[in-house]
Amino acid sequence: NESRYLLLDDIPGSNLNLSRLTSYRVDQLKFWLSCRGDSLKNLHTKAACIQRINNYVRNGQQDNLVDPTAHQIYVQEKELQQEKAQNTNTVTNSNLCLKDNYWKSTNFEWSKSLLDLPTLTIKEIEQFFEESGKTGKTQKRADNLLYENFLDSVSCSHDTNHSYVRAICGASYTKSQYHQLSCSLSKISAQILYAHCTCKAGQGGFCNHIYALLKLIAQFVLDKLDEIPLQLPSSSRPCGWTVPKVRNMNVQKETVMETIIKKPKLGKNTGVKCNLYEARSSEQQIFDANAIFEMKENLKKDNPKIPMVDGVRSSVSSDAWCETKFGKVPIFSPLAYQCSKLGNNFNVYINIDKCPSNPATTPTTYPNFPHRNIPQYYHHDVSTLDSSQKAVFDKLQVTNEQAVILEQTTQLQSQSSLWFKERKCRVTASKVYDVFHWKRGMDKHAEKFVNSDVSKVPEILQKKFDHGKMYEPVALEKYRVCMREEMDPSTEVYPCGLVLNRNNCWLGSSPDGKFASGDMFGIAECKCPEQYKHSDVFDVACSNESSNFMLHVENSKLQLRKTHPTYYQIQCLLALTGSEFCDLIVYTFQSIAIIRITFDTQFWSNITDV
Repeated sequence: NESRYLLLDDIPGSNLNLSRLTSYRVDQLKFWLSCRGDSLKNLHTKAACIQRINNYVRNGQQDNLVDPTAHQIYVQEKELQQEKAQNTNTVTNSNLCLKDNYWKSTNFEWSKSLLDLPTLTIKEIEQFFEESGKTGKTQKRADNLLYENFLDSVSCSHDTNHSYVRAICGASYTKSQYHQLSCSLSKISAQILYAHCTCKAGQGGFCNHIYALLKLIAQFVLDKLDEIPLQLPSSSRPCGWTVPKVRNMNVQKETVMETIIKKPKLGKNTGVKCNLYEARSSEQQIFDANAIFEMKENLKKDNPKIPMVDGVRSSVSSDAWCETKFGKVPIFSPLAYQCSKLGNNFNVYINIDKCPSNPATTPTTYPNFPHRNIPQYYHHDVSTLDSSQKAVFDKLQVTNEQAVILEQTTQLQSQSSLWFKERKCRVTASKVYDVFHWKRGMDKHAEKFVNSDVSKVPEILQKKFDHGKMYEPVALEKYRVCMREEMDPSTEVYPCGLVLNRNNCWLGSSPDGKFASGDMFGIAECKCPEQYKHSDVFDVACSNESSNFMLHVENSKLQLRKTHPTYYQIQCLLALTGSEFCDLIVYTFQSIAIIRITFDTQFWSNITDV
């Protein structure tokens, strides 16, 4: 029953190219055999593994899969996926979400409870607003609405498959008007199914008020609140007009598309719109290049001096297209720069030497860690440990197969209880700098750096952690778009879990992502500095006031400081994963910097030899 239940796609690594078995490692071949229920006895060489695999193929048993894990992890995951699919069908067929102004509807029971609220993140909000055509000002205006406490009377209602949220938002300080906001979310996927606001721009659900409400809900989820907090009255809040305003480190010029030119009010301003075609259509526009070329030839016959005759291209190749918010358009189209995928006034800084990849050798799946043989970095005589210390050390031991399964099952990272459990009693990559520079004695050294409680963080640091956690998916998506446009169109980004190594079981690392670019594989680490979220990364690196910033400018390029804790963290990630390089992603609302860091063997040896 289990062999018919599991498929090749259900177990990563169970499907190998049988015509190229010699190109795989021994542990990959053994994992293939274990997925067929093999005992793995007397398999000491690669040739023995290949011979046994050929026997399975010859007998027609290569498709009979079993779960190789002790706790049937893949079977349980398959059951959860099927249950989720059944719930999704139930949602589609029976319990459709209501599309209405929830302030006028009497079909709901409203409360302040957040217990049944789905896990909404910035990623779902960005996907919902992706096709709206909104500029970068939407995010800034929504932040102002949240900061000035314009949102009030937020309440929730829940049914079997949906969560409904309503709120009111003040129009301005001077007017007593307010707008009524309504939105619905899917409990299964946290997808935003419907949004509505009574303002003029909110009929389709893509206004600044809706963005602010969704971001407020995401903050409630991030803070793990059980109910909506009460808003303090104005008399109970601290005085705000005496606090000096924080100035931005750079002043951005407004683009032509964001410049508003108003005439005297002679009548109602209907706005600017395209009368030829719907430029924001969600359906793919058919670009007929041949019709334009024929028109060019006809004009040339009538009058060769017409400027359009020399201005139109003679041909359009498949590479002369670029990604925008509304799909692919020709690079010479106005939409190519007016509605770019990354947004207006968004700068991209890439410090990577472009290396051509070999598509003929591109694997279909991301290889398991480690990507090379990892030696033992620290040698210690285990026999000197007492019984309690030896028991703790034995619990840290892990095999290559267990490490691969652990990485695959902890890809949700902070949302996985197993991720917290396995990090306990291990030195993680983010703590390497603190361990190396600790000079206050060794009495409570282990308690501070190994078994530290991540929940007991000062409030000022918790705000920075929450900001980075919220915008990490956005940074990875921007990274994928930039790499596809600037470096390699085949670049793919994958989630990554906790990476352990059997020779260094006391160390642990959790890269924010792993990527494949052609036949090259690497890892990614994201940094979203909350202090400079409204600034340009390059301007911050050039400023004299940011000497503690992780980046600096060298030869007109951004580089990572080797004295910064981030450099220590990335070297530990590379040391445990065996990857050739790690792409550091520094993301703000105004820019993104991508810097490729390679493994520094001498630097890592100096750390581990201390």
